[in-house]
Amino acid sequence: MAAEPVRIFLVSAMKILVVEDEPALREIVADIFFAGDHDVRAVATGAGGLGMLKSWRPEIVIAELALPDIRGEEVARVAAAMGRRPWIVLISAEPERLNAVRSIADAVFEKPFHLDQMTSLVELFHRRYLREQCKEKS
Repeated sequence: MAAEPVRIFLVSAMKILVVEDEPALREIVADIFFAGDHDVRAVATGAGGLGMLKSWRPEIVIAELALPDIRGEEVARVAAAMGRRPWIVLISAEPERLNAVRSIADAVFEKPFHLDQMTSLVELFHRRYLREQCKEKS
């Protein structure tokens, strides 16, 4: 009796875009996901975020709502309208603003938040991403 062939899929890192104007938080979040073998880009402005959305096409967008130029809500709306919609995570120190954008976000975090909560969420998104990749290849 012949053995069943084994299918091997390459595990690919996710592309994660961090849009945060606070340098220390932007660096910490980017470093955590980069250390987790993801491909991470971090920008300080909404305009930079919009440019990366169009040119780089991330699987996850983590965006601060209170950006110095374009509001994080606009970055999220553009991301939500993309052909292959990324998961959207919005962060803010203003809970009332987070309540107003829950309909376009997959998750929201009120500052200050625990980084382990965000890493757990990204791990969940990564498992879903891998399942989708396997379905597409089978």
